[in-house]
Amino acid sequence: MHSDDGLDDALAAGLRAVRWLRAADGVHSTALAVDAQRWEFVQFTLWTQDPGEIDGTRYEVLHTSVPGLADLAAAPPPVE
Repeated sequence: MHSDDGLDDALAAGLRAVRWLRAADGVHSTALAVDAQRWEFVQFTLWTQDPGEIDGTRYEVLHTSVPGLADLAAAPPPVE
């Protein structure tokens, strides 16, 4: 989030990115959060396959835990 950007504009841009990713092939889940130390929005996306060339830092997740997964899948969509 740049200091010259309005909070509403920055949030809207972040939500647009999450909505786009939510519909992309191979996306398991995606989330938008605030890094309170750096005062910027951060986005996390878990892919079911290699996403190919995308911007950002990538990490390989070797294992995920299953408890609560059904509850996560049943969560309502984000507020528009």
